[in-house]
Amino acid sequence: MNYGVIDIGSNTIRLVVYHCTINSMGRYKLEQLFSGKETVGLANYVVNQTLSYEGMERACSVLLGFEKNLKSLEIQNVSVFATASLRNVSNTKDAVDTICEKTGFLVDVLSGEEEARLDFAGASYLMPMASGGLVDIGGGSTEFVQFQEKRITKAVSMPFGSLNMFRKYVSELLPTAKEYSEIKHHVQESLKMLAVPVRADGGNVLCGIGGSIRACAKLMESSLKDGAFPAKQVDQILENLSNSKKQILNAILRAAPNRVHTIIPGMIILQTIADYFEYRSIWVSSWGVREGYLLERILPSQEARAN
Repeated sequence: MNYGVIDIGSNTIRLVVYHCTINSMGRYKLEQLFSGKETVGLANYVVNQTLSYEGMERACSVLLGFEKNLKSLEIQNVSVFATASLRNVSNTKDAVDTICEKTGFLVDVLSGEEEARLDFAGASYLMPMASGGLVDIGGGSTEFVQFQEKRITKAVSMPFGSLNMFRKYVSELLPTAKEYSEIKHHVQESLKMLAVPVRADGGNVLCGIGGSIRACAKLMESSLKDGAFPAKQVDQILENLSNSKKQILNAILRAAPNRVHTIIPGMIILQTIADYFEYRSIWVSSWGVREGYLLERILPSQEARAN
């Protein structure tokens, strides 16, 4: 059967259509049939923690465009969820009601911990390691999970991401040395306040998911081996930033032009977390919260109805 999943994020809104089957071992197999993405930057429409009506209209416009894709593909099973984009604003209910009224879509707003756990549910389906950490750096939040023997031991969400860090700290296109230090300090203090145990997971690999991580991986494609790159490569790029901004900027424009303003704040978040927990390698997962949502929320309910 085919399923559509729409993810309303702080930076992008994505639609992915999956074909789902069950193999002989009783495991779900997901095949991606269609993927669409619009860079909306909903975080830019938030003033005093309130999402503006203009921001709601922008989200509705994208969703109505996706609805046309879904109709042309004849997809009837569609689920919509939102993360920090609607979770971290004061008028969540107004935004959800407006979207429903204008598009007909019911939006499931995930809590931070739910997002972290669904991140893990999606990524763990493919990840090669049994123990380690997981990070999802979005536009408006960062989720972090520690796990041992494929079981979560700690799952937290922090209310900062690549886009809102850019808006808060960066005055031009790329951060200055001072702005770099301010972002790093912000992340470090947040980790201390959450009291996440250092290296309690027993692994030295950090699983990275989300657009920021994938963009980072494109920057260091030559260093990728078996889907992973050394954490020290992130350090090297950030260390070179002050001396060769133009070179770094050109590399970003080649690898991830639509993330030119957010990729470096995202890399600073990644670097700080990897250093803090002493992860030596970053494994890039192609699966994350959307697949986790499908596997944990949608498919079990479909099975229950069938039975």
